[in-house]
Amino acid sequence: MESSSSDLKFIHEFMLKHQFAVISSITQEGKPQASKVEYFVLNGGVDIAFRTKRDSRKYQNIIQNPAIALEIGDQDTDTVQYEGIATEFSGIFSRKDSITIASRSNKSRVIYDEDDLVYFIVKPTWIRYTDVATRPWRQIEVKLEIQ
Repeated sequence: MESSSSDLKFIHEFMLKHQFAVISSITQEGKPQASKVEYFVLNGGVDIAFRTKRDSRKYQNIIQNPAIALEIGDQDTDTVQYEGIATEFSGIFSRKDSITIASRSNKSRVIYDEDDLVYFIVKPTWIRYTDVATRPWRQIEVKLEIQ
């Protein structure tokens, strides 16, 4: 399916309206594991960052198998399904991305000591927006190549 820049812009704007997602990963034993994460949309596109603790199950799963899936949306009738490859980030975020992370995460900052946190960057491989309140359902599907 061909995707247009307007499709990606629409998905980007949808993702900016939300702050949390359910992330799914696979354990070393091949069992599914899901948890809620706060995510940050990066660089004006559809790459995202999220953080976790190094001793979490999620961290261990992603180190073993970096393929993950996320479900983005609240209790609305529309949602984004997002699949991608997560890579541990050890660099320095751009000024714009640092401002995005700091401005969106003031509530969760009190939960973790910053020294315990590890950031992952997710490059999407497939994204689908669906709105089930429309008949027929409105869907936008985007396949992406990781560069």
